[in-house]
Amino acid sequence: MSRMLVSTLWQKLIFATMVIVLLSVGVRSKTFCPGTCEKFPNCNAVCEALGYQKGQCVPPDRVFCCCGHKAM
Repeated sequence: MSRMLVSTLWQKLIFATMVIVLLSVGVRSKTFCPGTCEKFPNCNAVCEALGYQKGQCVPPDRVFCCCGHKAM
């Protein structure tokens, strides 16, 4: 009985891990940060040129220029 319980818990843990990994990969692929805002002062224009819909210097320190929502 305890082996069956451990096996069931193990299967649920593996399934939950797979779901988390798949969701994080999907979310991560929608954002791209080509460099710093010092290097790319017009972050939005750079992102649009790379095929993304928008770009901005991200908080908290507004150091990195990040692009989002890739245009298809």
